[in-house]
Amino acid sequence: MNRVAAALLAQQTMLGDQWFSVANVLVHTGEVKLALTATELAVEQCGGSPQARFQRAQILSKLGKLEEAIALVSAIEPRQLGLIERDHFLGVCALEAGDFGAARDAFDRALALWQGSGPTWLSIAALPATDDAILLERLNSAAAVMKATPQDYRAQWHYAKGTVLDRLGRSDEAFSEFAAGAELVRPTRRYDPDADRREAEMLTAEFTEAAIDRLAQQVTTDTSRPVIVTGIPRSGTTLVEQILTSHSAIAGGGEMTFGAILTSEVRGKSRDALESFASTRGMDHLARLYLHMGDEHFGEGERFVDKGLGNSRALGVLASALPQARIIWLRRDPLDCAWSCFRTYFSQGIEWSWSLADIAAHFEAEDRLHSHWAEVLGERMLTLSYEDLTADAETQIARMLGHLGLDAEERMGTAHQTRRPVTTASVTQVRQPIYRSSVGAASRYRKQLQPFVEAYRAKAGAR
Repeated sequence: MNRVAAALLAQQTMLGDQWFSVANVLVHTGEVKLALTATELAVEQCGGSPQARFQRAQILSKLGKLEEAIALVSAIEPRQLGLIERDHFLGVCALEAGDFGAARDAFDRALALWQGSGPTWLSIAALPATDDAILLERLNSAAAVMKATPQDYRAQWHYAKGTVLDRLGRSDEAFSEFAAGAELVRPTRRYDPDADRREAEMLTAEFTEAAIDRLAQQVTTDTSRPVIVTGIPRSGTTLVEQILTSHSAIAGGGEMTFGAILTSEVRGKSRDALESFASTRGMDHLARLYLHMGDEHFGEGERFVDKGLGNSRALGVLASALPQARIIWLRRDPLDCAWSCFRTYFSQGIEWSWSLADIAAHFEAEDRLHSHWAEVLGERMLTLSYEDLTADAETQIARMLGHLGLDAEERMGTAHQTRRPVTTASVTQVRQPIYRSSVGAASRYRKQLQPFVEAYRAKAGAR
């Protein structure tokens, strides 16, 4: 796909706005420079229309180029774009950049035009609290409008209400709102706990220490640049990424799709698929492909953090293709982590998060994988506790730096001030000094979370 796209770009083929579809494919496959060239050509072939410039800005934002995206959209006359879409986009860019004041202003403008924008309600509720009582009144005033909106918009409105009610200490009402939102989402995000379990069992059976070492010995490329961070969502992975990317030796990080691209290239996550690929293309091909994607995103030769959501499942391929890469696995109290996942509206993927029983099934599979990878990878993988990190950040940061072979830097103690795009649900939390208020946050909801406790206990006992 990348070769075909490059050839079309070299010929400046007349594809008009179809170049944006090509650009989105190139973003997905990690080809940043080609993607940007495709958007430039699209704007040119569309005569610089406002809609074309807006589509280019959307792709810029996906690539973390938020300032460019904001400047491009801000330069378009408001009357030339749909105002709600324009203001919501500007608000999201400002939120991800950490400019919460500008984000709030943009979201307020969008909601003044239409109260039915579920994504805007969800985003404004994610901002640091100002007056939650007033925000709750505004949310409630939109109830009639929300009944006529798409199902996913209604779900996001429920999650926004749950977030505000939780901050106000109204636990029963908050849980009811999160549960209502989850009920709307679950039918569209199918999760198969048996398939999840079978995949974890396959990985633990096939990727033995000897198998990984045998494949890794075929790699001659220097693979010391990546830092692979993994763990269940909401376990502290974004916090660790924020801390590490504040170090001068690490260029940046994010929820990269590199692991998914490598397993796609291999045509599977299994050892058999990897060995078959290695026998024809060689392990160095995978190592060079991965590092090329790092160059595209962070600059040639730079060290970077990869905290892709699927890293725990791609770790057999990643550990074999990147034998010098260091790995950090985050662990968090299961009840706190389960509650944080259940109360979070994930815009894509994470199919297991909409049911407490499904959360328990996925956690059990991830526990199995963590135990396995910790055993077979040994010193290559550091297990870090979220609770320990928030209790004694200095000691745990020192452990991470020792694991990565880096010297301490004073600015790592103020990592929340590091300016960079953050696109995860932790966008506001990582802009604050490290805090402990999330430890034990689930205790107020222990009664409502009993289905998770019982299912998780049963699955752990069955192992």
